[in-house]
Order: sequence, then C-alpha cells, then structure tokens
Amino acid sequence: HIDGAKKTMTFILWALLLVALLNSVQVIRDIWTGIGLDGEQLAKRGPFFRPEGFLFHPVLSAQVILFGFLATLALIVRRATPSRFFFAAFLFVMLIIHVSVRDIIVGCLALMLFVIQFLRSDAFTKSLGALCGVAIVGLVFASAAGEQITGRIAYYTSDQGEDSVRRVLYSASVD
Repeated sequence: HIDGAKKTMTFILWALLLVALLNSVQVIRDIWTGIGLDGEQLAKRGPFFRPEGFLFHPVLSAQVILFGFLATLALIVRRATPSRFFFAAFLFVMLIIHVSVRDIIVGCLALMLFVIQFLRSDAFTKSLGALCGVAIVGLVFASAAGEQITGRIAYYTSDQGEDSVRRVLYSASVD
C-alpha cells in the first residue's frame, strides 16, 4: 500500500507541476500583450498587468502557479535534479509576475522553510542557504513588485484603508 500511495502522490505532484507550466505559457502571453485569453484588457496593479492565465482570473492563476511551485519543491526533496531546480525558479518568477500578495508571501515562506529544512545538515551549508533565501526574498521585496506588495499590505493594515471585511480580517490577523 505504501508504494501505491507514493506513486499516487508523485503523480499528483507532477500533475500540479504540469498544470502550472501550461498556465505559465498563457501568463507569459498575458504579460506580453496586456490582453487576456478572452480578448479583454488585463487589470493592472500599479504599473503591472495582472495575468489571468488559462483560468480567466489573476488570483486563480497565481494559486495554480503557487501549487506548481510547492509541488516542485516536494519533488526536489524526493530527488534533486537540475531540471527540477529550473522549474522551481521559473515558477517562482511566474509567481512574482502575478503581483498577488498572499501567494507571493506563501511562496517566499515555503522557499525559506525548504532551505532551512532540506539542505544538508552542516551549519555552513544551512547558513549559506538561508542567506541565499533571505537575499532572494529581499530582492523580491526590493523590486517594483515588492513596492506593490508592501503597498497592498500597508493599505489594509493602516487607518487609511476602507472599512471592509478584508480590511477587518487583515487588522485582526496583525493584532
């Protein structure tokens, strides 16, 4: 039964990766043209277009990319190969392109946990990996996309935000 469960889990991880990679083709097209698959102009967040992918919605597209990224990290844990690292890096970039705050934060946290948990056990390698992970997360937040992310967080956590269920939930989570 354990072998069957491992094969099923591996199949699910590869399926998530494949769906994310297929969606990323449309995401690249969305960003390139500024027009979604349905022919409509894409919404913007700051100067960035919000790609909708094959799902016709920017958040759903970002979530599919996030699940593919997480699946790729799980596949790397099972066996690290250069192609899996490439897929993880590619999907992380695709995630950043979406400028979806929640999904980017989850992706960054998953990357940090991956580095801390699954690098070799010697302290030097873990420290070097953690520094690289922090540098990657820092680069994300120092970029133009990071400005949009911090702006969205500041909007919902400050007194200037509109009173809405989303704002109340953000405030409650911070408290």
